[in-house]
Amino acid sequence: MKVSFYLESKHDTDLNMWQCYRRRHRRSGIVIREVVLLLIVPMLLLSLLLPAIHAAREAARRMMCSNNLRQHALAMFNFESTFRRFPSGCTASIRSFGDRPPSTSGKYLYAWGSQLLPYQELNYAYNVLESSSPADLEGAFQQPQARKILESPYSVYRCPSDVTAPLLNIGRSFELSTGENAPIALSNYVAANGSTDLMAGGGVGEANGVFFVNSSLKVSSILDGSSNTIMLGERAWRRKNWDWYNSRAAVIFGVRSIREQSFYGVGDAMAAGRFRINFEAVAQPDGLGQSYIRRGFSSNHVGGAQFARADGSVLYLSQMMDNDIDPETQTARTEQVDSVWERLLSRNDGQEIDLDF
Repeated sequence: MKVSFYLESKHDTDLNMWQCYRRRHRRSGIVIREVVLLLIVPMLLLSLLLPAIHAAREAARRMMCSNNLRQHALAMFNFESTFRRFPSGCTASIRSFGDRPPSTSGKYLYAWGSQLLPYQELNYAYNVLESSSPADLEGAFQQPQARKILESPYSVYRCPSDVTAPLLNIGRSFELSTGENAPIALSNYVAANGSTDLMAGGGVGEANGVFFVNSSLKVSSILDGSSNTIMLGERAWRRKNWDWYNSRAAVIFGVRSIREQSFYGVGDAMAAGRFRINFEAVAQPDGLGQSYIRRGFSSNHVGGAQFARADGSVLYLSQMMDNDIDPETQTARTEQVDSVWERLLSRNDGQEIDLDF
C-alpha cells in the first residue's frame, strides 16, 4: 500500500507539474500573440491615417501659400493706387526709389519684390535699401546693414510646401565686383512676364504679360480684363531629388543682370509661359532643359501650382490644363496665343477665356 501510494503520489505530482508547465507555456503563447496584435493593429491604423494626415497638412500649407499670393496681389493694388501703375518687373531706372540715376552696369537691378516692401509692412527694410544703395543691389551688398536685409528671409515670400528650400538662394547668388558670390533671400513667387519666353521689353513682339523691365502698366492697361490675366505665380526651389529638377525658385529683391544678348537674367524675379507648369523634361533637343526649368512656373503642390490674377483672386492651375505644350519637350509648339494657359498669361490677346477651365 505504501509503495502504491508513493507511485500514485509521484504520478500525480508529475502530472500536475506537466499540466502547470503546459499552462505556463500556453499562457506565454497567448501573451506573445497579444503583444503582436497590440503592435500590428496600431501600425495598420497609422498606415491608414498617415495619408490623411499628410493631405491635411498639405491643404493647410496650400492655404497659407494662397494667402501669401493674395497679400502680394493686395500690395500690388496698393502700389498701383499710390503711383498709378503696378511696380516694374525689374527696373533699370530705379523708379521705386525716386528719380535716381540708372544702374550703369546693367546688373543687380531691383525687382518688384523690393518695391512692394512698404506695402508688406516691411518699411524698415525698404528704407535701409533706399538710403544705402538706391541705384542697384551692388552697393547694397557693400553696406553691412543693407546686406543684412538682403540676406533676411520673409515668410510672405515663401511657400510653406517648399520644405527643402534654403533660406538663402544659393542657386541665384550675385557675383560682386569683389569676386564674391553672395546669396540673397529666396522667394517662391514670380511675376508673370508673358505667354512666350522671357522678354525684357513690353513692345510689339515682346513680353505680353503684366511685368517686364521698366514696366509701368495700370489696371486699365490689362486689356483682356483683370480676372482673365495672371499677375503672379509660384516657382519651387526643387521638385525632385535630382539636380535636373532644381528650378532654383527666385529671389525677393532683384535680378542679377540683363545682358545685351540674353534677357534670361530677369528669370530671377519673373517667369514665362513657354514652359509647362512643373516642367521636368530631362532631355531637350538643344540641351537647355535646366535653363528652361528655371524660367517657368512650378510648385510642390500636387499636380499644379497656384497663381494670383490681376483682380486679386487666387486660383490653382493643373499642369495638365489646356495648353499648346509639346508633350515631349514640355515647351510651347508656337508663340501664338492659342490656349487657356497662354491667354491667362497674356494681357492683350483679345480672346475670351472659358471660366470653367
